Amino acid sequence: QESAARVGGDNALSARLDILTASTNNAISAISAEQIARANGDASLASQITTVAANFAAAGGENMYIGPDVLSVAPGAYGSQSVMIRDLANNPYALQPGEYLTISADIWLDSASVANGEFAQLYLWTQNASGGWTGATVVRGSTTTPTRVSASVLLPGPDSALSGIYVGLYHFTSAGGAVGQVGTANAGRIQVERGGTATAYKAGQQRLSAAVQTESIARANAVSALSSQVMTVQTTVNGHTASIQQQAASINGLQAQFTVKTDVNGYVSGFGLATDASTGTPVSDFTVLADRFAVVKPGMQKRVPFVVTTVNGQSVVGIDGNLLVNGSIVGAALAASTITGDRIAAQTIQTSNLAAGAVTTQILAAGAVQAGNIQAGAVTADKLNVTTLSAVSGQIGLLRTASVGGRTEIADNVIKVFDEYGVLRVKIGNLSL
Repeated sequence: QESAARVGGDNALSARLDILTASTNNAISAISAEQIARANGDASLASQITTVAANFAAAGGENMYIGPDVLSVAPGAYGSQSVMIRDLANNPYALQPGEYLTISADIWLDSASVANGEFAQLYLWTQNASGGWTGATVVRGSTTTPTRVSASVLLPGPDSALSGIYVGLYHFTSAGGAVGQVGTANAGRIQVERGGTATAYKAGQQRLSAAVQTESIARANAVSALSSQVMTVQTTVNGHTASIQQQAASINGLQAQFTVKTDVNGYVSGFGLATDASTGTPVSDFTVLADRFAVVKPGMQKRVPFVVTTVNGQSVVGIDGNLLVNGSIVGAALAASTITGDRIAAQTIQTSNLAAGAVTTQILAAGAVQAGNIQAGAVTADKLNVTTLSAVSGQIGLLRTASVGGRTEIADNVIKVFDEYGVLRVKIGNLSL
């Protein structure tokens, strides 16, 4: 536990840090709480961060190596790249002074190296913060068959004194160094584990860990106020990390935000809810980030009435049920040929539902309109522009070629012909008309 309080002029600060830990050779758990309260003449701040964490790795049961599957040193190269097994400052193992680490691996050379009398040397070493290191070596030569070898190193201090654990492969000739190399040295199935005895090889795996962290902040000054809380739940197993984060924030009484995010190895989904009235006009948003969004009625798990997803890279909205529309469906939203006559109920389309000029001869198929499909009195016109009329009967009213001057008029049972001066010259039919 660590506490501090300070007052000076118009500033005041108090802080407290509580850490509770428990550990064994293969597990560590910790609870930490950091609290800060600060105030001055212009602003005040209060914050608290609480973390609960647990890590576990069975002694001798975890392969701490996470480098390349095979280390190789080609001709002319003295050694392979060194591989940092763990950044111990960020991934504590609670290693203890006097504890052993053991390295084991399959080592082999190609036939050219063997014929030239070359050999390989595998290193395991630990380095402390000041640059000092302690290590163990395994030397192997004269074989083209992978051969299992192992060695152990005694740790000089706890995690706090170590900056990392390293593995390296070196390639020597019988004269020493890289001069005169003709082949390649290799090391595979590398394993680094706790304890002084090598066990059966296991693929490299992360330790198991779980953590819950809550961060709360409240801040106010002369012109603004903020309160926020972030809670994160996270687990890591075999290098895979899954987390859930919930965040809530309130800003100046005019903005409010709430988000939930799930993250599995960097693949994120979640939703966000926000209201913003800072511009004078309140605006709200509800956003969902997901491959598939569905609305399901309780008790109907096997049926999804509404779903939004992606199929073959295209956005899709699925509806399993009846779609009731109180309004209009815009024609531009309908794919061509998706509505056909067999899908339209009889007598559901009336002329009052059609816009003027919407139905033209170009839209009607040849022979689609028959006399039997036309209701009596349904077709009326004050003018007709036709090439031929046939089989016409009934009262035709007055037909004339012009309204004044020379013209011909047909009025029911009489035909009249006028000259250019409008004088009747010919009358055929009922002469009384």
